[in-house]
Amino acid sequence: MKLKKVLLIGGVVLSTVVILTGCGKKDDKVKQYEKEVEKTLNNVVANAENKVENNTATENKTTNTSTNSTTSGTQNSYEISYKDEEYTTKNKDEKVVFLNKRNIPTISSSTNSASAKKMEDSLKQISNKNWEYLTSTANEYTQSGMTAYDPPYGVSYMIKTAEKNNKFVTFEIDQDGSMGGVSWTGRELYSYSADNGELLTIGGIAKNETELRKFLHNQIKSYINSNFSSVQAADVDATIDEILNQTGNYGMLGDKFVVILPKYSVGSGADGVKIVEIGKGEINSYLTEKYQM
Repeated sequence: MKLKKVLLIGGVVLSTVVILTGCGKKDDKVKQYEKEVEKTLNNVVANAENKVENNTATENKTTNTSTNSTTSGTQNSYEISYKDEEYTTKNKDEKVVFLNKRNIPTISSSTNSASAKKMEDSLKQISNKNWEYLTSTANEYTQSGMTAYDPPYGVSYMIKTAEKNNKFVTFEIDQDGSMGGVSWTGRELYSYSADNGELLTIGGIAKNETELRKFLHNQIKSYINSNFSSVQAADVDATIDEILNQTGNYGMLGDKFVVILPKYSVGSGADGVKIVEIGKGEINSYLTEKYQM
């Protein structure tokens, strides 16, 4: 806009000179005046063009800086909700024998829908597998003539959001109840990458998987030896390897790496589920920077 104004003013000046000299031959003073005007206009136009170029470059630089800042500050955000589901079985007298319960997650994200779907699909697959076992067992027991009680037998398998930050999202699944006899108590942990929605495994979070497994093995072994003196030493190493090889037995919670010792894995059934917590100060050096707590 400034350049157009300069050219317009220059045109007016030159037109004025033409009008003043249009009726006759230009004298030397007029010719000298025209040269001075032309020189002045050339300088003004050149300066104006430089200013426009500099202003344009500054605007582009500001825009790029703003874009980079926004991109680097973007965090993955997930909305998580649950829908309850029940499954009942009845005997020939239409009395409820079993009432099983679970909840089904729905995960969405305005910033990372692909990762949200990956987490949701994984959790549904885990839940469906256990739900199929619970419902088929309920059907089998009911058909065998199991007595109906009030309240009825049944097992709940409920997922909850245990941890959600910009590095990982952890879900806890608590199982409780009975199908008759001993309780069906259980606990599982599943941590997912907030970046890509992948289920995190020991190999996926470790700087060196062998070193991390060795470290975890020693931590768990120390806990077992201190709390379960009746466990045979020969069985401990194999038990720990089995625990660490099964997803659902470990995950990240806050500033701790948590390992779950399932019911019956060590001790008796009466001992239930046991938890080994390892602080970030102990484990972070074994983790990749992306997943350090």
